[in-house]
Amino acid sequence: MDDISYEILAALRLGSVPAVGLQQFAVGRERELSELEEQLGYVVEGKSAVKFISGEFGAGKSFFCALVRECAFGKGFAASTVVISPDSPLAKLDIVVGKTFDGLRLPEKRTACALSDLLEKWLFNLMKRVATLEGLNVSDPKALPRLNTLVLAKVDEELSSVNGLDASFANAIKAYMQAHVQRDPGLASDALGWLKGSSNLAVSRKHQLGVRGELSPLAALNFVKGLLLIPQAGGVKGLVWIIDEVETVQRLPIPRQRENSFESLRVLVDQVAENALPGLMLIVTGTPRLFEDTRYGIPSYQALKDRINQIAFPDGRQSVRQPLLSLHGFDFEQLLKVGKKIREIHANALSWKPEERLTDEHIDRLAEMLVSAFGGHVERTPRNYLREIVHLCDMLHDHPNLSADEYFKNDAILAARLSAPGSRHTVPSNPLPTAT
Repeated sequence: MDDISYEILAALRLGSVPAVGLQQFAVGRERELSELEEQLGYVVEGKSAVKFISGEFGAGKSFFCALVRECAFGKGFAASTVVISPDSPLAKLDIVVGKTFDGLRLPEKRTACALSDLLEKWLFNLMKRVATLEGLNVSDPKALPRLNTLVLAKVDEELSSVNGLDASFANAIKAYMQAHVQRDPGLASDALGWLKGSSNLAVSRKHQLGVRGELSPLAALNFVKGLLLIPQAGGVKGLVWIIDEVETVQRLPIPRQRENSFESLRVLVDQVAENALPGLMLIVTGTPRLFEDTRYGIPSYQALKDRINQIAFPDGRQSVRQPLLSLHGFDFEQLLKVGKKIREIHANALSWKPEERLTDEHIDRLAEMLVSAFGGHVERTPRNYLREIVHLCDMLHDHPNLSADEYFKNDAILAARLSAPGSRHTVPSNPLPTAT
């Protein structure tokens, strides 16, 4: 049994994007992915980059971002994703940054916050470096007090080297490091909580940490600089920061809220353009309406619109090198290709030969039904199509006497399943605000 193939199928059965193995069945995004990989190479050199991703609900934005994240992990990056929502409003960049700390992930830790792991890597790297320079034996208990003192001084030195770093941020990091070497897990946990935006710390505890309070909106950008320092100090090449579902901003009822949200993005884009956030690959996603709506979308905020404006030829072709990258639906040939890849993954996962009973002709017929259901073209990533192939392979594997031809007997029901909106990408029912 192939564990990665098995995990891919488990996710697809639920209509979810697999956490691993995306490149095994990714098709039709080669140019776009190549562009993002080139950008990651640029960021590794101490630069920063930004890319806006546009696509309809279900067009594959989540899959593409997950694919970029996989590539980034392979190149030694950390990653963090924040979904814009009422609990994570883009207008309050301080909250978004706190959520970003909480969302930090590493290749070896993809499902839980990796902030403490990165801080401990930083501390471990410093201890090795200081021990070598000072000729100290890290295994000698008598050398530990001096080593710890020198390491904490080195932490202070590295934090001081970051221009404009907020004092509370630096103090929280130092408090965590000190708590770690002094084996005070409670204080270390509180320092992590404050960095992640917790508002539940007692005033006395904040005083002990040396922080003023919650993350200050005015200091949010400096926290981003600190956010970038942690992975790099921990031996990571950089950070992929994904700000997802920004179209949520369009439904804010008060114009000032939308303006503040777009201003947050404008400030981040300018910082990236100035390479003031070295090691950052910023990815911002939204629906086409976000980028086209002159009343509630980005075009309503000229300062941001000017920065991501793009050109296209009359036939719609654009360059993937522009700030805004548009993702379009699959074509028929891509559907066939991805369908066969899923069949192959099923074969690897369960060690059998599904192609003997689910032929290319069957996959062709299923793809034709999906295309027909969408009026001749596919606007959405075929989430239901992929799930249908997995379920069909499951049935054929579990029932040796079952024929794939029986599956197609009720075309109407099958077509309805294929074209049904996915539960994970249903268009929000609440309309755009009427006030301006």
